Amino acid sequence: MGEHENEGTLILDATCAPQNIRFPTDVSVLNEARLNTEEIIDELHGIGAFGSKKPRTYRQVAKNQYNGFSKARKKSKKMIRKAMRQQLGYLRRNLKMIHATDKKLREELSAKLQERLSVVEVLYAQQKEMFEKGTHCQSEPAVGETNRKGKAKCPCRVWRQG
Repeated sequence: MGEHENEGTLILDATCAPQNIRFPTDVSVLNEARLNTEEIIDELHGIGAFGSKKPRTYRQVAKNQYNGFSKARKKSKKMIRKAMRQQLGYLRRNLKMIHATDKKLREELSAKLQERLSVVEVLYAQQKEMFEKGTHCQSEPAVGETNRKGKAKCPCRVWRQG
């Protein structure tokens, strides 16, 4: 009973780091935010916020559009803007549904989902502003992004899932 079995792998050298870490693009960040809002809508539906009928989220259409974009080899500027517009639209629709529910029901969500909702709201506002201006950098840092000295970094796109 005193002996411990092997519980995993320990990487001691930084040169041996796993290579399956992806760089988050604006469209992939919006897709993750959309998935988070769909999870929140599912949770609110479970609580009974929308009555007996679950609201439409067009999750399959949104997923297919995102997958079509992400699998494309060369992504033109026009293609990127189209995908961003689509994901922003789905995200706006989901946020509108969430905010249409009673505030008391939203407070019944777990702390983790409430935090995600606040992050998604900030992210949506920033991505929408960047889309309308046609820029890739924000004047203020994205949620949780600063350098070691506490100053904002640029480009300002970070997505943390808790």
